Amino acid sequence: MADPKQIYRFLLKLYPARFREEYEAPLERQFRDEYGQARGPWARVFFWLRALADLATSIPAEFARALRQDLTYAARVYRRRALATALAVAALALAILRAWWTCFAATMRISRTAEEPVTATPYSRFPVMPGWVRFADVTTATLSSAT
Repeated sequence: MADPKQIYRFLLKLYPARFREEYEAPLERQFRDEYGQARGPWARVFFWLRALADLATSIPAEFARALRQDLTYAARVYRRRALATALAVAALALAILRAWWTCFAATMRISRTAEEPVTATPYSRFPVMPGWVRFADVTTATLSSAT
C-alpha cells in the first residue's frame, strides 16, 4: 500500500501554487502528527474522511480567493490602461464572433446552394485585375484538358 504521507503530499499539489509555497510544510507536519496519533483502522478511516472533507472544502475556497485576488489586480491594472483594454476586448470580441460565424455557416451551409456547381471556389467571387490569372481558372483548365 502507498505511504499515506505521499498520498497527502500529492493531494496538497491540488492547492494553488502561492498557497502551497506558504502552507505546504505546516500542513504536512500537521498531517504527520495527527496520522501518528490515530490508533486502529477505524480511527485512521475517520481521519482520512476528515482530511478529504477538509481538502474538498478548502481547495475550492483557496482557488476562489486566488481568482478574486487576481481579478482585483487585473481590474486595477486595466483601469489605468483604458485604450489597451478596449482594443484587447474588441479583438477578443471579433475573434469570438468570427469563430461563431464560421461554425454557424458550416452548420447551416450558407456558402453554397444546391444549384451552385461544386467546382466553385471561395475565391471565384472576387474580381480579378486585368491581365491577372486566377489560380482556380488555371487548375480548372488544366483538369478539364487532362480528361
